[in-house]
Amino acid sequence: MTVYTLFKEQVLQNPNSVAVSYNQTKLSYGELELEVNRMSSFLLQKGVKKGDIVGLCLNRSEEMIVALLSIIKCGAAYLPLDPSFPDKRLEYMLYDSRAPFLLSENYLLSKFSYYQGNKLDLSEQRKFDNVDVIENYSNENDLVYIIYTSGSTGNPKGVQITHKSLVNFLLSIQKTPGINKNDSVLALTTLSFDIAGLEIFLPLISGAEIVVASKEEARDGNLLLKKMEKVSLMQATPSTWKLLLESGWNDPLKLKALCGGEPFNRDLADKLLERVDELWNMYGPTETTIWSSCSKIEKGTEVIHLGRPIANTQLYIVDQNNNFCPPGVAGELLIGGAGLSIGYLNREDLTKEKFISNPFDKENKTKVYRTGDLVRLNSKMQIEFLSRIDNQIKIRGFRIELGEIESAIKQTGFVKDVVVIAKDFGDENKKLAAFVILNLLNNGGEEKDILSEVIQKIKNIVSNILPDYMIPSYFIPIEALPLLPNGKVNRKELENFDNFTKKVGEIKKPANKIEEILLNIWEKLLDITPISTDDNFFDIGGHSILAAQMFTEFEKTTGKRIPLATLFKAQTILELAKVIENHENELKWSPLVEIKKGPPSAPILFLVHGAEGNVLLYRDLANYLDSNFTIFGL
Repeated sequence: MTVYTLFKEQVLQNPNSVAVSYNQTKLSYGELELEVNRMSSFLLQKGVKKGDIVGLCLNRSEEMIVALLSIIKCGAAYLPLDPSFPDKRLEYMLYDSRAPFLLSENYLLSKFSYYQGNKLDLSEQRKFDNVDVIENYSNENDLVYIIYTSGSTGNPKGVQITHKSLVNFLLSIQKTPGINKNDSVLALTTLSFDIAGLEIFLPLISGAEIVVASKEEARDGNLLLKKMEKVSLMQATPSTWKLLLESGWNDPLKLKALCGGEPFNRDLADKLLERVDELWNMYGPTETTIWSSCSKIEKGTEVIHLGRPIANTQLYIVDQNNNFCPPGVAGELLIGGAGLSIGYLNREDLTKEKFISNPFDKENKTKVYRTGDLVRLNSKMQIEFLSRIDNQIKIRGFRIELGEIESAIKQTGFVKDVVVIAKDFGDENKKLAAFVILNLLNNGGEEKDILSEVIQKIKNIVSNILPDYMIPSYFIPIEALPLLPNGKVNRKELENFDNFTKKVGEIKKPANKIEEILLNIWEKLLDITPISTDDNFFDIGGHSILAAQMFTEFEKTTGKRIPLATLFKAQTILELAKVIENHENELKWSPLVEIKKGPPSAPILFLVHGAEGNVLLYRDLANYLDSNFTIFGL
């Protein structure tokens, strides 16, 4: 049985029901199959065949759903390539996977000038008239997708998932937590995060509707709240649920809420339980197909646990010798069963290390995955997550290997050594901090300026290698790394480093009420004290999601709404307050944003974003371009 087989059953049973909606576009199950046949015919004519890997780089739309189904109907596997990822990361994934085909839009294909395979243009497919009813070429043992996750050696690694594993997952989740043909599911997760498979395929095998959120809607709490009112089931990370609460979500919704990807605390759960019909905690690594266990969360004081394994899945807690751990004793969680990946693409060594023979299978026919998660059975025989046993962490739902970040920073050539840690500031707020030993000579009084310049250069280079969620908020120069007696780096000492909130130099205090309000919001969001009113938001750890939260909090406090694009003109508290006070009537959203003003006779450059939710992504580019340009974002 394959994913497409299950989808086809719903086409026959519910041909007129809405399958996919995106903005004003709606496709019924019958119409969706027609579009899938059209694109499948196009792919087959271009040479896509059973067993191929097809790189897929598309912005979010109903056509993205059509493309996924078409690739797997041809018997191929899709490789998600998020358009917002750095070019070097996309290049590595295409190179490592050896994908012979790349399906994308014409305006995105220009990102892949280096790619030597077959480029397939979606706009060409739209003109394709030779539409046949294509048979389903996939079978249960074929790969359905390959997703790259962060790698400890400096490069991401491709996890291979088959139809058999994905179908087992979908049929289990279809029953618990449960979905039926009357449901509508919000799809808001990037395809490069494996949990997107639930949002897309679960409704399609159940006769339900997929409501596709744009990237802008997925990142803006206010827009996402409006989208949520149209659905009955939604999945998100704790970070996203927290963003929604901070965006003013108060009214209860008829919603089944799934939460996973990061540790989930009771305080956040209690707030969500006041606003949803059902709340579920979901757990599972990419290597065992999306989620491996789930638990329904009820009101009360009970610790949030990992719940029971999904169908045909086994969970084992073992010590370092792979012996069972008794209740109360912490051990590593092993996962076995139908959801197990067939291993990492082109990484036989790592596959053997992480996918081991099942120590509890006397016939030695099955394997288990070593999760690296430290857990224990509590007195109620519930599995509690404790921590990681390695340097892997999760931030904003994304799995991150700290070693990959350290490798990228070393590649800049400016550092002798580096250690990256995740600093926990409490309240679901983790930030990355890089402790760097720089290649600097003693430059006397100019040392501070040179330090700042070098750190900025490191940030710029790293941002071209890593996605934004992997770029440290703090770069802290140190003379030597603290060591343990065995010679290993003392990461605990770095995690307890107390200078995150200290600042060298003059601290400018707020001069009026607006500056005071902004300062309070910044200190809360960035968890830095003190902040000077002339500090740059982005230089002290701010990013696009925190920017959205900052303006949402300001609106809740003052009733004044500020467009995100204001951050092009004003990136300090002083500048923001001045804009708010002097130009209040001009603070209206506009599709045309002035990013940089040149001389009166300067040529005008228009930048039209196609990869992100707003024009903030051009902030660094504008700084590097010739000052004689006037630059607008559209």
